[in-house]
Amino acid sequence: MLSLTKAERKELESLAHSHVHQAILDTILSHLTDDDKKKFLELVVLGDSDKIWSHLHERVEKIEEKIKDASEQIKKELKEDIAKVKK
Repeated sequence: MLSLTKAERKELESLAHSHVHQAILDTILSHLTDDDKKKFLELVVLGDSDKIWSHLHERVEKIEEKIKDASEQIKKELKEDIAKVKK
Protein backbone atom coordinates (compact mmCIF):
# COMPACT_ATOMS: atom_id res chain seq x y z
CA MET A 1 0.00 0.00 0.00
CA LEU A 2 1.18 3.48 -0.77
CA SER A 3 2.01 5.59 2.23
CA LEU A 4 0.11 8.81 1.62
CA THR A 5 -1.20 11.54 3.86
CA LYS A 6 -4.90 12.35 3.69
CA ALA A 7 -4.13 15.45 1.64
CA GLU A 8 -1.91 13.52 -0.78
CA ARG A 9 -4.55 10.83 -1.19
CA LYS A 10 -7.22 13.45 -1.85
CA GLU A 11 -5.01 15.16 -4.43
CA LEU A 12 -4.26 11.84 -6.14
CA GLU A 13 -7.97 11.02 -6.29
CA SER A 14 -8.69 14.44 -7.75
CA LEU A 15 -5.99 14.00 -10.40
CA ALA A 16 -7.31 10.55 -11.30
CA HIS A 17 -10.85 11.91 -11.59
CA SER A 18 -9.67 14.76 -13.82
CA HIS A 19 -7.71 12.35 -16.00
CA VAL A 20 -10.76 10.11 -16.51
CA HIS A 21 -12.94 13.16 -17.20
CA GLN A 22 -10.46 14.45 -19.79
CA ALA A 23 -10.28 11.06 -21.52
CA ILE A 24 -14.07 10.88 -21.73
CA LEU A 25 -14.32 14.37 -23.20
CA ASP A 26 -11.58 13.55 -25.69
CA THR A 27 -13.43 10.39 -26.72
CA ILE A 28 -16.69 12.26 -27.20
CA LEU A 29 -15.17 15.16 -29.11
CA SER A 30 -13.11 12.90 -31.35
CA HIS A 31 -16.31 11.29 -32.64
CA LEU A 32 -18.18 14.51 -33.41
CA THR A 33 -18.04 16.85 -36.39
CA ASP A 34 -17.15 20.48 -35.74
CA ASP A 35 -20.82 21.49 -35.83
CA ASP A 36 -21.77 18.64 -33.51
CA LYS A 37 -18.97 19.64 -31.11
CA LYS A 38 -20.40 23.17 -30.94
CA LYS A 39 -23.88 21.82 -30.22
CA PHE A 40 -22.50 19.42 -27.59
CA LEU A 41 -20.65 22.24 -25.82
CA GLU A 42 -23.75 24.46 -25.91
CA LEU A 43 -25.74 21.68 -24.26
CA VAL A 44 -23.01 21.15 -21.65
CA VAL A 45 -23.12 24.85 -20.75
CA LEU A 46 -26.90 24.61 -20.36
CA GLY A 47 -26.45 21.55 -18.13
CA ASP A 48 -29.27 19.59 -19.77
CA SER A 49 -28.04 16.01 -19.46
CA ASP A 50 -31.06 14.54 -21.26
CA LYS A 51 -30.40 16.69 -24.32
CA ILE A 52 -26.66 15.97 -24.13
CA TRP A 53 -27.27 12.21 -24.18
CA SER A 54 -29.89 12.54 -26.91
CA HIS A 55 -27.44 14.52 -29.06
CA LEU A 56 -24.64 12.01 -28.47
CA HIS A 57 -26.86 9.02 -29.24
CA GLU A 58 -28.01 10.65 -32.47
CA ARG A 59 -24.47 11.45 -33.60
CA VAL A 60 -22.24 8.65 -32.31
CA GLU A 61 -22.93 4.95 -32.57
CA LYS A 62 -22.40 3.09 -29.29
CA ILE A 63 -21.21 6.23 -27.48
CA GLU A 64 -21.71 4.72 -24.03
CA GLU A 65 -19.49 1.78 -24.96
CA LYS A 66 -16.82 4.15 -26.28
CA ILE A 67 -16.95 6.18 -23.05
CA LYS A 68 -16.75 3.04 -20.93
CA ASP A 69 -13.76 1.77 -22.94
CA ALA A 70 -11.95 5.09 -22.52
CA SER A 71 -12.53 5.20 -18.77
CA GLU A 72 -11.52 1.55 -18.34
CA GLN A 73 -8.28 2.22 -20.24
CA ILE A 74 -7.43 5.14 -17.98
CA LYS A 75 -8.20 3.10 -14.85
CA LYS A 76 -5.96 0.32 -16.15
CA GLU A 77 -3.11 2.76 -16.79
CA LEU A 78 -3.50 4.33 -13.35
CA LYS A 79 -3.42 0.91 -11.68
CA GLU A 80 -0.26 0.04 -13.62
CA ASP A 81 1.37 3.32 -12.56
CA ILE A 82 0.48 2.69 -8.91
CA ALA A 83 1.86 -0.84 -9.11
CA LYS A 84 5.15 0.55 -10.46
CA VAL A 85 5.40 3.04 -7.60
CA LYS A 86 4.78 0.29 -5.02
CA LYS A 87 7.78 -1.70 -6.23
